[in-house]
Amino acid sequence: MQGTKRRRLYITVKASTVWQEILRVWTKLHKTPMLKDDSNLNCSRFLVKAPNEVVIEIQQQITEGQHSEIYQVFINGQEQNVILKKFKSKSSENLTPTLEALAQIYACKHGFAVPVLAFNQQALISVKCDKQITQDPLEIGYKWQRNMMKDHQTKFFAKKLNTLSIALSPGSQNILDFSRKMYSKIGMYNMDQNPNNYMIWNDKMVQIDFGMNRFASKEHLKRFFQSVGRTDSFADSFADKDVAKLVPQNMPHSPHEFYWYQAFVSNGQCDPSMWNSKDWESFHMQMPIDRQTYMVNIQQRMRIIKDIQSQKSTKRPSSNKKTKIKIYALKDNHP
Repeated sequence: MQGTKRRRLYITVKASTVWQEILRVWTKLHKTPMLKDDSNLNCSRFLVKAPNEVVIEIQQQITEGQHSEIYQVFINGQEQNVILKKFKSKSSENLTPTLEALAQIYACKHGFAVPVLAFNQQALISVKCDKQITQDPLEIGYKWQRNMMKDHQTKFFAKKLNTLSIALSPGSQNILDFSRKMYSKIGMYNMDQNPNNYMIWNDKMVQIDFGMNRFASKEHLKRFFQSVGRTDSFADSFADKDVAKLVPQNMPHSPHEFYWYQAFVSNGQCDPSMWNSKDWESFHMQMPIDRQTYMVNIQQRMRIIKDIQSQKSTKRPSSNKKTKIKIYALKDNHP
């Protein structure tokens, strides 16, 4: 926080855990105007006794997320292997902060998320992931040329090929495999399978945002509440609409497959919401075949375009033609 006017807030607390107290104090401070660093990002600095007196610094990071703010946490000047995530989504589709945190805790118990260290209605603190997932598309097998833009068939084939090259990439396929395992094991699925919602932790993929997660049935929801130590009365304490979000009435037949398709393949021209497992199996088997077909089609169109251009150049009149000059003799008018 170089260049920031330092302001210390001295707070003595009786800590149950360091992270709970850090989150509690930060939440209280965050309701007041925050300090800004040189990049105009929020930051704060305060003292906590938990049980020994420590200096806490919380510094906002630049991220692409639209539904949250991410902060680094420093204790006595040392960066901690955690992140503080502030909930800021106003979308009616997102879970409440408490439900989202509980969903992540539940997923963590089954190996699908990082541990949550503390949470409240405004934010949570969790273990930091190691790195982003790789999202490199497969080779498309041709070099894009400007004249291809003028050919509608080639543009159509190229668009289809690019979509399939991304969907069949290792990163996208790993997300699909992850979604299948989570759905099979705990009946949970993610309605927003954007690659930015997944990272690597301890050499395995984990999900980092659970605001759009849902359950396959009420039975799976019951197991969820029991696992996180919440009773039926706790579930009833939420507004009906909040609990209803967890088990949508009109969910797709295979929601984990459907929302992967929405993230990586959909063009709005096909509705696979009622596809069964055999339909999805056939679709995934067909994808690499279609991709190869589009590659062949593009190569054929490029040869045709090249031949047409070659023919046009041979028919073009030469600029080196010799000019014929006619010479007229003047008649002598004298007798």
